Amino acid sequence: MRLSRKQVATFLTVLGVLLLGTSVLGWLQADVTSVAGTTKTTLTGVQLAPAGAAGALALIAASIALVFTTRLGSRIVCLIAALAAGVSLWALSTLLFATPRDLTETFTSLTSGTAEISAIHTLPTIWVGSLLALLAIAIALFSAAIAGHWTTTVSRYDIRTIPTDSPVSPDPRGQAIDDWDALGRGEDPTK
Repeated sequence: MRLSRKQVATFLTVLGVLLLGTSVLGWLQADVTSVAGTTKTTLTGVQLAPAGAAGALALIAASIALVFTTRLGSRIVCLIAALAAGVSLWALSTLLFATPRDLTETFTSLTSGTAEISAIHTLPTIWVGSLLALLAIAIALFSAAIAGHWTTTVSRYDIRTIPTDSPVSPDPRGQAIDDWDALGRGEDPTK
């Protein structure tokens, strides 16, 4: 399966945006009992683990940078993208595999802590985010392996792209400058 540089950049950008979206949504929900009664309170991924959202943003930045790099740069950027997705996965897994007591302590430390928590559970967005992060890691590592086969985009100003055996065509702007110089010397450029 051959993926082009633009396809990989598109996949990683979409995964980064989706991963950022799961960080904005709720990760933990608890039934909090207070004087006012029982309410359902939800904490988002940005509140619980800001590193997850930061990893998603770094993944998006790396995927955009992938379009503008050389072959060696593509490998480095793909490894950075895998690392960024790994940070998001780490942030997700700290809550995904936490014990209920740890979740309760995390929840009370981020809220007022004055109420009693009767039930706490993780939301499905943690699972979705974990799967997205794993997929981003897999694509980024696979892309780092195949990045050597990608063609590099050549700038039109790159001096290495000028063929040495091709005749140089005269530039009409250069002829106009020569005509003005001839007029300055008092010569007729039309002869």
